[in-house]
Amino acid sequence: MRKSLITFLLLIISIIVYAQSVTFYNNKISYDNKPLLMNGNFGSWTNSQYIEFNNQSGNSVNINAHLHHHLNFIYFVDSENNAKHDINITIPSGNKYTLRVIAKLSTGSPIIYNDQLGFDIKYQDNSTSYFELNASAYFHNSAGGSTSTSFSKPRGYGFIGYGYKEVNNGKPMRWNKNDFPLKIYSNHTSYGYSYEYTKVIQKALNMWNVTGNSVGINSDIFILTNNYNNSDIKMDWSGQVLKNTGKQNILGVAIPRQNVIGMWSLQTYKNYFNMDLGAIGETLIQELGHLLGPIHSEAKNDIMNGTSHGHYHDLSQIEITDRDRRMLGWIYSRSDYYRFRK
Repeated sequence: MRKSLITFLLLIISIIVYAQSVTFYNNKISYDNKPLLMNGNFGSWTNSQYIEFNNQSGNSVNINAHLHHHLNFIYFVDSENNAKHDINITIPSGNKYTLRVIAKLSTGSPIIYNDQLGFDIKYQDNSTSYFELNASAYFHNSAGGSTSTSFSKPRGYGFIGYGYKEVNNGKPMRWNKNDFPLKIYSNHTSYGYSYEYTKVIQKALNMWNVTGNSVGINSDIFILTNNYNNSDIKMDWSGQVLKNTGKQNILGVAIPRQNVIGMWSLQTYKNYFNMDLGAIGETLIQELGHLLGPIHSEAKNDIMNGTSHGHYHDLSQIEITDRDRRMLGWIYSRSDYYRFRK
């Protein structure tokens, strides 16, 4: 019996797939910021994600992993299989530690959440640092899991039809799934506030990547690139694309025919429109959504609602509703569609 148990445990260890690997050096922390993607039935535990910490700093490292206050459905699992909202780990130099992350939501409603997990770092010489990892969780009803390939179109939701026209029935225009990931070039670093911009952009991309994963799209939908000439979508933060529309007080624009997104500078959003990062992020998420095929929804809580901007005052609070998810699933489960072109 003991031999069988050891064999079983070795098998479990061997099939662990690390969603994120973090390495500590003597002067930096290295990780790729790939989101931890969890999904499962509403009211039950999701799949587990694993972070491998590798200490190459030359000294011991103490890690305090913690959640933002509204993410109380995410848990860290310690070595004794206890689920906690925060955990302390000490890793001697040259050693590794695997941290398991899991989620469970039993109140509210099935929905997609996306935010960062915080990690406070203290080194043996008492110096400190901090970093965050993106974490996303989708909770679905047991009748329609994350790999479902059959979706009904939500009521009151438009989409792009033939000739890039806004329609409510017929065949949708969409990307072929083999087109993903779409490479996005953003010129936000030319307009200052690069750290704040990057948080907004990465949040928006992660939201659609997680949503796509939840409807059976097996790769990221969007990734950032520094190569303008090799990009599929251009994201402009100068305001010029918006000015070219001739419309007043428009907050953002997506032009699917040209694969262009137009935004104002962060300073303009803050000073002229009195918008905070949450509202800016909500705007960008909607514009990215238009480039995937959905137009506007009549439901006011949907991220694709035409007047939804301003619901959220914190990037961490932005949600994509189950209606938004089902609309994306409906479009990308159609076998008869018109294809977007790069």
